[in-house]
Amino acid sequence: PTNAPTNAPTNAPTNAPTNVPTPEPTNVSTKAHTNAPTASAPVPLVIAGDNGTPTESFPLGLCEGDCDNDGQCRYGLFCFQRDGTESVPGCEGTGQSAKDYCSKCPENYLCTFGDEGLPVGSFPLGECQGDCDDDGECAPGLMCFQRDGTEEVPGCSGLGESGRDYCYDPNNTVSPSASPSSKPPPTSAPTKVPSHAPTNSPTPPPVDIIDPRSGIDTVTCPPVGGGEYDLPNGLKLFGLSGMNEFCGVFIRMSSGNLIPFARSYDSGVWEPAAGPHACLQKDITCNTDGSGVTLCGLNLPSLVNSTLAGSTYVIITKDGNIDQSSKIAAFLEMTTFGPTKSEIDSLNNIWDDIARANYIRSQMDMPATSHREYYRRRVNTKWDATQQSARSDHPCSPNSKWRKYAFIKQDRHDTITSNEDIHTTFEVVPEEADLVTAIYEAEDSSGSVTFDRGSFSSSNPGFSGLGYYDMSGDGDFIQWSISSYLAGSYPVSFRYAHGSTGNNGQRPLDLYVNDVFVKTMDFTFTDSWRYYKYTELVDVNLVEGTNTIKLLVSNGYGGPNIDHMRIGKPPAVVIKTNGWPRTIAKNGVGLLDGWGVDLNGMAVTMPSYPDPPQGDLFRYVFGRTKVELDNGSEKYLDIGNPPID
Repeated sequence: PTNAPTNAPTNAPTNAPTNVPTPEPTNVSTKAHTNAPTASAPVPLVIAGDNGTPTESFPLGLCEGDCDNDGQCRYGLFCFQRDGTESVPGCEGTGQSAKDYCSKCPENYLCTFGDEGLPVGSFPLGECQGDCDDDGECAPGLMCFQRDGTEEVPGCSGLGESGRDYCYDPNNTVSPSASPSSKPPPTSAPTKVPSHAPTNSPTPPPVDIIDPRSGIDTVTCPPVGGGEYDLPNGLKLFGLSGMNEFCGVFIRMSSGNLIPFARSYDSGVWEPAAGPHACLQKDITCNTDGSGVTLCGLNLPSLVNSTLAGSTYVIITKDGNIDQSSKIAAFLEMTTFGPTKSEIDSLNNIWDDIARANYIRSQMDMPATSHREYYRRRVNTKWDATQQSARSDHPCSPNSKWRKYAFIKQDRHDTITSNEDIHTTFEVVPEEADLVTAIYEAEDSSGSVTFDRGSFSSSNPGFSGLGYYDMSGDGDFIQWSISSYLAGSYPVSFRYAHGSTGNNGQRPLDLYVNDVFVKTMDFTFTDSWRYYKYTELVDVNLVEGTNTIKLLVSNGYGGPNIDHMRIGKPPAVVIKTNGWPRTIAKNGVGLLDGWGVDLNGMAVTMPSYPDPPQGDLFRYVFGRTKVELDNGSEKYLDIGNPPID
């Protein structure tokens, strides 16, 4: 050993300790870490993110919040759950009430320190540390405890991250006593299943106890008829309901209304309840211990800064036994449109498998009825915003007013009476935004359009180009000659106006492609010669090079006014009211009495009540929806008022 300290660190360790410590630090790091962390000043509590956003803030560091689980904290930290402003170990300040912060993992608490051998400094892993893949990633004397979910790890507390594997000491397993105790001690909470005989006193209400295995509050279902009990937010271990019992966690609003959150029934594991505020299935983890007791871990998020602020969690148990009438009603609810009192009474004798089979067989032997008719009569009210009554009272008649339509009179009513700005917008479906169409005008003067004895006119406004072709009687036609298309199938449609009620509002035309008959197309009454709309889309086969597309009059009523031909499918458009989808115009939307207005992204209002079809085949056959554009003009949508049922 040296007799005095050296002036600089030695390049290699000495063979024996020096008499005095080396005065300056060495150039290399210490080979082993200390048994305890170096004392440092507490770190202040800060909110760095919430619900996983912003993503760059996650995983959270020491004393950062708001975390929902250990997986949102960095390696070596765990999520410290709080109900209020409890102090967070190693952190300074109170932070935001009920917000949860990442803290250093306590001893023997399941924590993730690394994964797949990284970071290198964390391996080999210590006791209760993860994530290990095999025993070789654990410190000497420890083994890797493999898990599928949140199974208990011997000698460790906490649930850890579901599916993570942790190192443990195999010598920490608890051995059973040599002989049973003389008298079993009382349980600290109600039993999970009903007793076989009545007890001498009522079952006490549920209490939060500290589970010796995890340190997490354990909650048991209260007795049937025992009322409801408040639950603080945070992670809990829930026992299962009893047989023929329903145990539910609800959010009780300040109004007294209950919102379902989670449930267990008939001794089944916990699952999400129905409704938009229920928990998620991925947030529930259940584990059965060696004695057969199943507990389910479920986090009750804080409601302080949510839309349900002022609400509390409660747990309630209900009797799941139902009488025979209720069982019959439940059966009819599943197999019919719903039970009636008379039908329940008629079946309320012997109700077993044979009785149920006989009921199904008798229903199958009955004459078939229309489900759509039944549904419409009971769900859709008759339209009451028009001055004319429907001509047909049958729910399944063409244009029946028993149907539901995209726009109703309340849309106009809200527009003029509500303090809120009620507006309708049009948004192209992103998946079809790249679709393109080509328009070929009827009055094209380039020589690509031929016709018979009709005439061109511009007296009825609303057309797209310089005018339209006014078709004549039998034998009249208009034909386009187009080129530069690759061979294939293309959708084609025609914009037209038809203001005559003759022939029940129909003026059909025969469609020919390259002189080959394709089909007879309907050109239905549009309510005015100044109202233009598109026909249906028809797929036609075109050859490479020049193609001819012809419309031919083959009836005694003449043809409509043809504005133009369109090849290609336009993008679908979602129509929304204040951001809420109302309907989808699958083939786009335009104006019935105008042209050249791009509705995409425009916000419009309704200056008058919308109309449904008027009950026959030519008056308002498509319904009517008038909108006020951003320039102040009022126009009709060419899609009318689409049915949505």
